[in-house]
Amino acid sequence: ISDEFVAYVFRSETKEEVPLLDQRAACLREVGRVLCDRYGGSFANVLRKAQGSARSLVEEVVANFPCFRDQCLYRGREVSFFKRAQILVADIWACFEGKEWGFFKDIDWLTMFADYRYDHQGNPDSLCADVVAWART
Repeated sequence: ISDEFVAYVFRSETKEEVPLLDQRAACLREVGRVLCDRYGGSFANVLRKAQGSARSLVEEVVANFPCFRDQCLYRGREVSFFKRAQILVADIWACFEGKEWGFFKDIDWLTMFADYRYDHQGNPDSLCADVVAWART
């Protein structure tokens, strides 16, 4: 998938360019490769493997799709958020209204939702510092 095609698909009604286009295109290419290599080319097979568990789906996605791993080093320790994977599960749940592909017996396990407060591709050290400060309050 080319950057040009990704730009076309995610184009704006204005002249504003797609933010982080190269990272988004790389993520789409990675997801496509993983789906083809490990899941017969279908995300439905990822959902089947999770067996109706939000937690299992988050773990499956994070284990096999590197672009969904929200991790950073903070003071020498790895900190994991997995916000992207959790938002993916929440979006599937919402799109299917908690039914069929969107049924998750443990949907309440999710702790992250889209708030767009942090730039996902931005400075992970800033995010880590903010989370540590929040945890201390």
